[in-house]
Amino acid sequence: MSTELRSPQDTERWLCAGLCLIRHEDLTADALTSAVPWLLATLAESPALPPPAFIADLGRLVAGVPLAPSAPVPDTQPRLRVAVRAYDDHVLARLAAEPHLEAVSAALARLPETLRPRGVAFLVARVLTRMGFTAGSPVSPALARRVLERPPTELLQAGYTALRESGSSAALDRLTEGYEALASAARRAHVLLGDAESFTLENLEHLQGKAQRMALEQAVEAAEALSRTLPPKLRARPVSTAPLPMVLEDEAAFPQGGFSSVSNVGSLENLVTSELVYMEDEPNLDLFDVRYVEGELLYYTRDESISVRRRRVITFVLPPDLVDARVKDAGVRWQRVVVSMGLLLCLVRRLSLWLGSEELHFRAVFLHAHDGSAPWRLNAASASCCCASGAPVARRRSSPPPRSTRS
Repeated sequence: MSTELRSPQDTERWLCAGLCLIRHEDLTADALTSAVPWLLATLAESPALPPPAFIADLGRLVAGVPLAPSAPVPDTQPRLRVAVRAYDDHVLARLAAEPHLEAVSAALARLPETLRPRGVAFLVARVLTRMGFTAGSPVSPALARRVLERPPTELLQAGYTALRESGSSAALDRLTEGYEALASAARRAHVLLGDAESFTLENLEHLQGKAQRMALEQAVEAAEALSRTLPPKLRARPVSTAPLPMVLEDEAAFPQGGFSSVSNVGSLENLVTSELVYMEDEPNLDLFDVRYVEGELLYYTRDESISVRRRRVITFVLPPDLVDARVKDAGVRWQRVVVSMGLLLCLVRRLSLWLGSEELHFRAVFLHAHDGSAPWRLNAASASCCCASGAPVARRRSSPPPRSTRS
């Protein structure tokens, strides 16, 4: 049976003791100050918090700050000591080895300074969701703000005092259960970070609400599921005729440039510098003049060949009645409109991989209706879709507007 934090004093001790377990060499007030905005942003994201040190450790990890090898858990708490060691092995070690950590860190670093706490809170929520962690501790936002607004040195002193208590207390028991649940959930999780996290962080500045963010996350998940059903490479097809430049397949040509060989014909700007040894200071004719007249001087020649590659413009047209696809089919995790956005993102990724040797341009065109029967209500979905695919947006009318008549 899980322990509950029944009193505000237990919640305060739980917060302070958890902050003292942050992976930081010689934990100081400055390190604690940087973690407070992450905690408050995570509390705004979800009312149930994991152990506070997990939020700070994840924020420091994605920020590129090295973590300390261990946390100072006193010998008076043997169960907590074992739980923290399991947390090190199964949570922090896996996060540090995640292949998507570099992309997530780069996306977070590109965010404005004011949005980074929100980005860390989003990452905490996503990692906990991937792990299936449900053992969060409910914390009153007002109480948490009142505690975290205290001076950092006072928070550290209260936390170390709570950790040195002999015997069991509700705060330390709840903290221990949180670490045990994190380690157990991480052992069962397949991955802790993925493309959905990096894509959402890259576009977090443009996602105004949680609905748009959730739509983007689900679209990326649908794209990953669709990508697993496609082959990694296209099968080579025999070419019966030479490719002809067309409207959507014109050729892009550009010179290679650079010196490629040496010849006896050229300009003085391209003269081989070793030919200057034949020049003498006397005004009489020298060997350089003779070689110049005979055409025996050596010149560098440029590579004037042309590199040709094909250019493709791929346009995705989405009709205005796509707004009616906000329904779920039996056995499908996402709505039809989310699957459509995932398909768009999947096609952009796969075509970029399959046709990587060609110059590709992707466009997304959203049609408008003018008869009033299908009003345009897909703004959030279209914005999320274009953020995910990176395709420019174009809006077109599905039918020409009626002309106004004058009497």
